[in-house]
Amino acid sequence: MSHDHLFRHKEVQRVPKPWGHEVIFAKTGRYVGKILHVTKGECLSLQYHEMKEETLYVVAGELKLTIEHDGDRREVTLRAGEAFHIPPRLIHRMEAVVDTEVLRQYFAEKYGKPTETYVSGDSMGGLLTVLMIEKYPDTYDAGLALCGVI
Repeated sequence: MSHDHLFRHKEVQRVPKPWGHEVIFAKTGRYVGKILHVTKGECLSLQYHEMKEETLYVVAGELKLTIEHDGDRREVTLRAGEAFHIPPRLIHRMEAVVDTEVLRQYFAEKYGKPTETYVSGDSMGGLLTVLMIEKYPDTYDAGLALCGVI
């Protein structure tokens, strides 16, 4: 019996959405691993899941998360490096306050245009590094992806 499938890279899929796009980097019968790219000002639908749990982690930018439990609706702001757990049946919606490229423009406006721009990331940030260089080849001079699905 061949075990060659255990030694292959997995295909990464980019799926366009009305609010931006998602990058699916893992898909099994039990879970899906994805990165959501939500464009500034766009939001996902107000939703809940009967059985599915989600954990959100903001890689870059800022997210306004609307959550509701038993009629108590609140907004929580999540920034880069912050996480939030969504248990089953918790009503939620995500809205992007900024997106990654807008955040970069903020730094250029505040501190001046850089002469060179590098992007790097480790773990899943390595995947994001590759995606950023592919999407914005004229924006970045170099990238260093450390340990990511490529």
